[in-house]
Amino acid sequence: MNNYNEDDVLDTFKGFLENNGFLVLSISGKQQGLYRFSIGNYRKGPDIVAIKQNILLVGEGKKLSGMLFNKDIREISDYNSMIYFLDHKEAQQELLDCLPDSLKPNNDRYLILACVVGSTSFAKHLTKVTDKRIKIYQVSVKEKTVKEIAYTKMK
Repeated sequence: MNNYNEDDVLDTFKGFLENNGFLVLSISGKQQGLYRFSIGNYRKGPDIVAIKQNILLVGEGKKLSGMLFNKDIREISDYNSMIYFLDHKEAQQELLDCLPDSLKPNNDRYLILACVVGSTSFAKHLTKVTDKRIKIYQVSVKEKTVKEIAYTKMK
């Protein structure tokens, strides 16, 4: 078994984001900090929060890609929490309100993107992908690479 954890996966993804011009505000598998949004009666702290000009990227990451699709004790998967975030303007606004004023664009509008990140193959899980708005990234911690999984592979 590979000797790395979720934070190693996220750290590799952080390098990818920074190399692509994003300012990473938060990236941790145990994100209990500043950036949160409500889903029903609980607050969700996404693993990934990054901005680039007027783009806000919010995401979830796991070492084992399949875990992104498993429901947690609140009966929602990380993948479905990203769909919820994209579908609910109030959730987006709640997270945007956490941003420092200096990082907000002049027109107060962001292009909102969501992603899920894993280090094992997504091949067995692509049938669970129901929303093409969610970007899917596979990370190789050993090689320090990130590739986007194409939706053309989905069934």
